[in-house]
Amino acid sequence: MREVNVSHNLAGLATGCGCASLIGSLFVIWCYFRFKRLQTFAYRLILMIAVNDLLSAAANIMAYPILHAPENGALCEIQGVALSWFILGSNFWASATACTVYIVFRSALNPDIDSYNERSFMQVFIPLCQGLPLVVAIIPSFAGVNGRAGAWCWIKDGDGKEQAFRFACFYIWVWLTIAYNIISYVLVNHMLQAMKRESGAFPHHMYTFETLKFYPAVAVVAHIFGTINRTWEAGGTEPPLFLQAAQVSSETLIGLLNAVMFSINPTVQGEMAKFLYEKGLAPTPDNQSSVRGGLGADRKLSFHQLRDWSNSRSMSGVVSMGGDPDPDASVSAIYTDTYASNGMLAESEFPRTRGLSNLLKNDQIPGDDAFSSDNRPAEM
Repeated sequence: MREVNVSHNLAGLATGCGCASLIGSLFVIWCYFRFKRLQTFAYRLILMIAVNDLLSAAANIMAYPILHAPENGALCEIQGVALSWFILGSNFWASATACTVYIVFRSALNPDIDSYNERSFMQVFIPLCQGLPLVVAIIPSFAGVNGRAGAWCWIKDGDGKEQAFRFACFYIWVWLTIAYNIISYVLVNHMLQAMKRESGAFPHHMYTFETLKFYPAVAVVAHIFGTINRTWEAGGTEPPLFLQAAQVSSETLIGLLNAVMFSINPTVQGEMAKFLYEKGLAPTPDNQSSVRGGLGADRKLSFHQLRDWSNSRSMSGVVSMGGDPDPDASVSAIYTDTYASNGMLAESEFPRTRGLSNLLKNDQIPGDDAFSSDNRPAEM
């Protein structure tokens, strides 16, 4: 009876946390389609993470409703495959983001490397990040090892065979992607330090990297308890209840945690501030904004002065992501500046360029605009 109650409680926890992750993932997806400044290649990769988080959250929400479903039934099988597929997909897309960041920074450092092409990247990323996890996820189904596993239908509890499938078809892949992400961001950080030694001007422009580098930490938090739990079970004993609850809550909240990481990006905060102001839900930044670049870091300007200043910047050569001066994008850049602390450069201040190597020549650090379609080299 106690085991039944524990299963009900864990399933309820999975369903509740899944709902929170569902909301967080929907927020990321809404922001991407609502704000044009986020519709760049960098954010498209984050969109793919959010889509997989959304689908894995939907699978987690099924935990309580299918608790009494037949263990060998279709619903149980669907949940088992969906959880592995979309959680692995989220981790693989996070690795794709880390790979892209590394390549962009590497290209900026080496003028001889100018090979960035969004289409080529996606031709590799889609089958690797969505196809490979699907193959890995359906192997346990064909092997007949899916079934009841605590709060979920997944690779079922059992002897050494089931435990081996859990690690071979899930946890090994999860930790390989986490290790790859950490290594990639460590290498990017070394490149940033090299830029600092050479020019001394780059570190305060690296907010994109500062945000993305937390994604591996989210993955570690999400999967560390599950790994400990499954290793404990492989030893032949049932893990304590607190460890099971920690696994359920951390693995089902990954969509919400990724949404939090997404929301601390200064560009996202700038777009949201502008949106809320336009809806009358936020005050103007009169008392909190200051503009850099010759006007003085301490000079406070009104909202309309900020708009005029930003528009004049656009007309004098600072262009929006589409290549033409855009007053709305300029005002959004003001809000981005408001939330980008310590002199972080707004994305609309990046000069238009046809090659990544020019970013370094122009004394700029690659940001989100380095991924935009206007800034990639023309296809041959």
